[in-house]
Amino acid sequence: MDKINFLLTMKLLKKLKFLLYVFFMSFMLFMVNSNPVNHVYLITFSY
Repeated sequence: MDKINFLLTMKLLKKLKFLLYVFFMSFMLFMVNSNPVNHVYLITFSY
């Protein structure tokens, strides 16, 4: 039972981490949207 709970928690954490990352990236893109150079740099830097 503990093992199943642990696995579920890990899955949830991964999902949360992914959502946070997506939110953070979209926020950063929104912030630097006024500057095209920063925009391109951020996109290349993120990959």
